Amino acid sequence: MHHSTVLHDPKSVATPLQLAEQLARKKRLERLAKAAVPEVVSDVVASEPAPAPPPQTGEELIAEWAERQKERFKEPWFSIVGEISERAQQRINVLKIQMATARYYNVSRADILSHRRTNNVVKPRQIAMYLCKILTMKSLPEIGRMFGDRDHTTVLHAVRKIEDLRVHRDDYAVEIAAIISSIYPDKTTAV
Repeated sequence: MHHSTVLHDPKSVATPLQLAEQLARKKRLERLAKAAVPEVVSDVVASEPAPAPPPQTGEELIAEWAERQKERFKEPWFSIVGEISERAQQRINVLKIQMATARYYNVSRADILSHRRTNNVVKPRQIAMYLCKILTMKSLPEIGRMFGDRDHTTVLHAVRKIEDLRVHRDDYAVEIAAIISSIYPDKTTAV
């Protein structure tokens, strides 16, 4: 198992705490495996390329995580969010995001909260979940509860999917920027 790939992937969205947990889990599994079958494990470990040494301190873990976040959000549209004042960010809430997204896609908020899986409802719902994650301090379980009591893994899937589509498809980036602009009308957007 290659956990080191996850630890050092620059596009990984793991937090410093998750990185530390992954490293501890890997070391624990290696110790258990060596105790169970030492000769087989030593052969397997010897045949694998040596992983880059992980950061040793909490500060290094946090610095590495912060650098990955900077890399993830280099695209111009994200600068819009960076320009929004902290006071305005505090006023934003999930309801505003749901309403703006529903208005943009010409669906009702009830549609976004429903359990329907048609594309004309799924796309706005996933984009609204994504915006809630990046524009609010809400956790995945909190966001899921505010979207018809959905599981946090559903929200995580939506966030990852929309992030990928935003990066690879210009139409998604434009739509997301337009929705953000409708939430913060005093900000101009340059996608």
